[in-house]
Amino acid sequence: MSIPPSLQSNDPTNAIALVGAYYASRFDDFSSRTDDPKYFSGAFFDNCSPYPADANKFTAADVLALPMLSIPLHRFRTAEVLYYRQETLSELLERIGPDRDLATVPCPLPDDWPASQLEQELLNIKGVGKVTATKLIARKRPRLFPIFDKVVKGSVAPDTVYLDTVHVELRSNDNLRGRIGEIRSAVGLPETISELRIFDVVAWMEAQHPEQVTYQAPPGARTFMVE
Repeated sequence: MSIPPSLQSNDPTNAIALVGAYYASRFDDFSSRTDDPKYFSGAFFDNCSPYPADANKFTAADVLALPMLSIPLHRFRTAEVLYYRQETLSELLERIGPDRDLATVPCPLPDDWPASQLEQELLNIKGVGKVTATKLIARKRPRLFPIFDKVVKGSVAPDTVYLDTVHVELRSNDNLRGRIGEIRSAVGLPETISELRIFDVVAWMEAQHPEQVTYQAPPGARTFMVE
């Protein structure tokens, strides 16, 4: 696995800048800024105020979050997720259990891991690919299940199974997890932004927007919009 360089460095400055730039639009001062920071809609994908009653049920909010990561769901596929397959999908979410850090799950992941079964059930919907399926699961279990992104996979794990590779790395690399925690705190993000998500954001930003290492958050009080 190729860990993003800014997550390997003992100096977290670049990683803090990349994550800060990505989530800038979700701070309350964004619309009033005069320095014209770049807007990343993916900041609004994250469900930072999850509702326990919906933990085992895909909702309209989960579907509406997908376009924030450039993956709209066709109306028929939406009906499949929210209506026709809802009972089956909810049963699998319940079998997964509550959200928890992927690093706490023993290696290797079993073939009948409920999260993998949920992914396959979503893939059985005509027109739903791996990217869409994993983003839906990540909305419900953001600490447990990584988003599959072609850019990120090509950067960090081009020749391996992405889920397995990230799982092994996070489980064995306490330094990486600690660094991710430091970055989350430095940017001012809530703990509901998971380790997996921050790793994903850093890898994607390094590959797609490396110029954002020059980003600087404005001084003064800022509030992250949880809802």
